[in-house]
Amino acid sequence: MTNPTPYLKTHVQLLKKGRVLDLGSGDGRNIAFLRENGFEVKGIEKNYGDMIEDVIRTSDTHWDTIMSFYTLHFLPPEVTQETYAWMKQHTVSGGVNMLIDFIDEGEWDLSETHGFYLKKGELREMYADWEIVQYEEK
Repeated sequence: MTNPTPYLKTHVQLLKKGRVLDLGSGDGRNIAFLRENGFEVKGIEKNYGDMIEDVIRTSDTHWDTIMSFYTLHFLPPEVTQETYAWMKQHTVSGGVNMLIDFIDEGEWDLSETHGFYLKKGELREMYADWEIVQYEEK
């Protein structure tokens, strides 16, 4: 059994079985875990030549789940906003977006860097038109 991100391992039951897109898949440990649990998974990872910007501007595929863990802050702010909108538009009805990223305050205050950091409550506002099954800021 692989060692996925702890949040994914704890909350995998929230995902809709089917096709998963992992934006910022890193070393593939989440991909391996999901495949072991019956999901069809595609990973996008800059370190392997994939660019999120290219995917959101050229792909019209719809996914049962789109997830991203600690990745979107690496993108320029305008691309990050575009990515969140694309994720919502390219998730099937009843599908799931599972996201973990930094906010611009607290222990992980990275607002002085050049990436994109959510404001407190901003992600909840972006998804106000969705059913939010689990949400946490810390």
